[in-house]
Amino acid sequence: LTGCYPNRVGVSGAFGPQSPNGLSPAEETIAELVKEQGYKTGMFGKWHLGNHPELSPIAQGFDEFEGIPYSHDMWPLHPWQDRAKYPPLYWIEGTTQGKEIKDLQDASELTPRITEKAISFIQRNKKNPFFLYIPHPMPHVPLAASERFRGKSEKGLFGDVLMELDWSVGEI
Repeated sequence: LTGCYPNRVGVSGAFGPQSPNGLSPAEETIAELVKEQGYKTGMFGKWHLGNHPELSPIAQGFDEFEGIPYSHDMWPLHPWQDRAKYPPLYWIEGTTQGKEIKDLQDASELTPRITEKAISFIQRNKKNPFFLYIPHPMPHVPLAASERFRGKSEKGLFGDVLMELDWSVGEI
């Protein structure tokens, strides 16, 4: 990600909640390119390219966005919270702050919610060209699987998460 603001030559790591920077609005994204060709664009999942409205997926060419602005480990439950001082993590709808993701129970609903939003987007746009981007937050730690998949894989929580992701891709 070179070119992410003139004062930075490049980026090492991801843009977290305290980062003043993100993907430069001057960068051309695939969403912007296909939107110019008449595609509807949607993104559901983890953005991680800037935590300010002017850096959001909506500002970068997506017609629709729902998801989290950065990894779900960058929240007050992080083991190094005393040093990191992460703010609360919220589900974002477009550029509007939605429900706070307070704990692993809330995080366990990320995959089903993203799946539901993606399917809805496809159903609403199936008769026209569309571009859909789905960066699932799982299997990034902390791991969380919904009630439907928790304890089902016989491979532990990681297996449950992968089973749920496989289900999600199949549904989509």
